[in-house]
Amino acid sequence: MTNHPPNKLVRYRRRLTLAGAVLAVGLLMLQIPLLGAAGAVRAATGPQVTITDQPPNPSASSTGSFAFTTLDDNFPNTPLTTVCQLDSNPIATCTTPVAYTGLSNGTHTFTVTVSDPGGAVAQASYLWMINPAPGYWLLRRDGFVYNFGPVQCGTAPTVVVGTVAADMVSTPDGQGYWLVDTAGHVYTCGDASTYGDAPALGKGETVTSISGTADGKGYWLFTSLGRAVPYGDATFLGDMSTVRLNAPVIGSVATPSGNGYYMVASDGGIFTFGDATFAGSMGGRHLNRPVVGLAPNPAGPGYWLVASDGGIFAFGPPFLGSMGGTRLNQPVVGMVAYGDGYLMVATDGGIFDFSSSPFQGSLGGNPPPEPIVAVAPGGRG
Repeated sequence: MTNHPPNKLVRYRRRLTLAGAVLAVGLLMLQIPLLGAAGAVRAATGPQVTITDQPPNPSASSTGSFAFTTLDDNFPNTPLTTVCQLDSNPIATCTTPVAYTGLSNGTHTFTVTVSDPGGAVAQASYLWMINPAPGYWLLRRDGFVYNFGPVQCGTAPTVVVGTVAADMVSTPDGQGYWLVDTAGHVYTCGDASTYGDAPALGKGETVTSISGTADGKGYWLFTSLGRAVPYGDATFLGDMSTVRLNAPVIGSVATPSGNGYYMVASDGGIFTFGDATFAGSMGGRHLNRPVVGLAPNPAGPGYWLVASDGGIFAFGPPFLGSMGGTRLNQPVVGMVAYGDGYLMVATDGGIFDFSSSPFQGSLGGNPPPEPIVAVAPGGRG
């Protein structure tokens, strides 16, 4: 388990004595100008190659398909020689598009090289991961974040004085997260960006949760009064702000498509908006303990609810297990979809994994100085 500050994307240019090449690795771009034998910079009229289509990074597919374009001002009417290579496999002549199948989990690199009759060479590469091992973050009430498994970042700035951390959610590729406090201030880590925060709140109203859009270019903040506040490319799809609620809204989660969201109240009431489909609720039914979280089914319609005693209520997806009836050291405070199932987290950092994805550890047995308030998956596709 490691903790480190948010990553930052760095873009830079550097001259080398190699033939000019363009190297694209995910979001990192190196552009290397051509140098002559004597070290003089050639005019940028030699061969150029650009990868125009590639798998997402990370990817859940064992197939990698690529498209690329080539150009050479010095030989505009002469075919260029193009070769491709995947990882350390043999270099082979190729044309666009090119596809590779049956790829193993892990990191892969695709490289395309183009040369002209004059011997000038250009190259482009793309690095991506297939089914990277999942992990998760735990959020402490004071804003400190714990890493478990191969996740990209672990700590965020301390929350604004006078508020406490409320929730966190990972970016679509699992390489970063957004963290929000009860006043609605948003903090970022990894590849998450800020699109606005700190909405005006009414008396007694607090921000309880945050959920991101499908492309990671926006998010919603949700409040205890059932209000939804969109930022970035998030769209307002409705909320419960004009409805008298029997119990406060304690959690809100976007659908897997990002075109809708669920709200859940502490009495188990469910409210759906956009393409979120109502599949049932615990509203009006007896609960041994209040509901504290909701996780959408990652494989289709429906969702799970969790109560503070670890009891699970499945509406649509199968029941995968619960901690109901088991003596817990501390109450469960939330849940999140994880792989093909869900994770539950308790205020002492105890993690309960009901999925086929690996358990990456917990704080159980080593309680944190401040309570845990949320869990978010990371490092996965």
